[in-house]
Amino acid sequence: GAAASASASPARPPPPPSEEAPGTDFSQHLLFLVHGIGEHQDFLDDKIVSWDGSEGGVGGNHEFRQLLAAVASRRLGAAPLSLTVASVEWHSALRATASDDGAAAVSDDAAADALLGACSPTGVTALRAFTRSNVMDVLYYTSVPHAQLIVDTVLEQMSKRWASFLVERPGWDGSVHLLGHSLGSLIVLDIITHAGTSWHGVCYPELPFPVTHVFVCGSPAPLFLVARRQVVAVGSAEAAAAAPPARLPCAGFFNFVNASDPIAHFYNPFLIYTSDGSDDGGTRPGCGEGARLAIRSAATLKSLVEAQRSPPPPHELPAASKTVPTGSPVEVVVAAVREAETKRAAIDHHIISKAAWTSVGAALNVPAAHASYWYSEEICLFILLQMLVPWAQAQHAQHAAEAGPATPPRRR
Repeated sequence: GAAASASASPARPPPPPSEEAPGTDFSQHLLFLVHGIGEHQDFLDDKIVSWDGSEGGVGGNHEFRQLLAAVASRRLGAAPLSLTVASVEWHSALRATASDDGAAAVSDDAAADALLGACSPTGVTALRAFTRSNVMDVLYYTSVPHAQLIVDTVLEQMSKRWASFLVERPGWDGSVHLLGHSLGSLIVLDIITHAGTSWHGVCYPELPFPVTHVFVCGSPAPLFLVARRQVVAVGSAEAAAAAPPARLPCAGFFNFVNASDPIAHFYNPFLIYTSDGSDDGGTRPGCGEGARLAIRSAATLKSLVEAQRSPPPPHELPAASKTVPTGSPVEVVVAAVREAETKRAAIDHHIISKAAWTSVGAALNVPAAHASYWYSEEICLFILLQMLVPWAQAQHAQHAAEAGPATPPRRR
């Protein structure tokens, strides 16, 4: 089952990043959670509180951890799975407070909040407070100084938790995964895409560990890829092929979409699996042996229009109770993992039926739709099944070896 979160206390310096494949212990996994816009005190690992600091543990983080643990123990108990979850909280770094007496120097970010408050009219106070606490996070991330602060905060917390994690588990050789929600998905995407470089004035340090899987949900990142011109539409296939894709250093990328969530967007048109680092400008190939994930730099306008007219069939996550019933034996778990492995190339995964696209009730419940990912048993199960793919492959290979070569039928 899922273990408790790792300690956040400082420890030995993290080891240098490795270009080697992820760990070989198929049962050991570490998952970092990165929140989206707004206050998220529930992402502070050293205390159990709600998103606003009140008692109760409400906000998504604690519920998601509990759901992961429940799915692991009840549905995947036959599989060797040890999962540790660690949270990353960056919102508070943007709003450092000054001393009570006002004598100390005020931080730039506390001053920015004071300036915003001073220029805000008194009408619709609640909506203006929501804008300052949430929408401003998006604007801050488009500002180089604030984006640098966010990136540094996320990397610092991950590095400290990783170092502490290794101290508590000497010789650990498992796999590390990242999950980003909302704006957190863009932060995660930027960190892994630009690691070790400076891009548009923001320096992105290397992660101290290799990343196996990246999971995103409620993600607006495709909009930013377009706005930043990281992906452009061109007139010819030759021009599209001439734009080299940007490699994503992870084995798998999975985007969860609630059709009633207007913040969530598809990655499918922009991500490709390529075996030689090039992009043929056509349809995205499947993730076969040796394939590498990359962000397409350009696509033909014709292909984009055709994709809108005839979009690929959506992959809807099946109900967890049907995929892996409670108390399933190892054979059922292996079969479920092997089936989930076939969906790796889909990139985009729906968590509700297509009928909800036009549901008036869902449209009126946008905030709940954007938060729904934290409460989805189907997402938790799919994440855990992807973590178990190497184990299921080893199980399948072992059974095939024990069975020996198939005996050909005798000729009559």
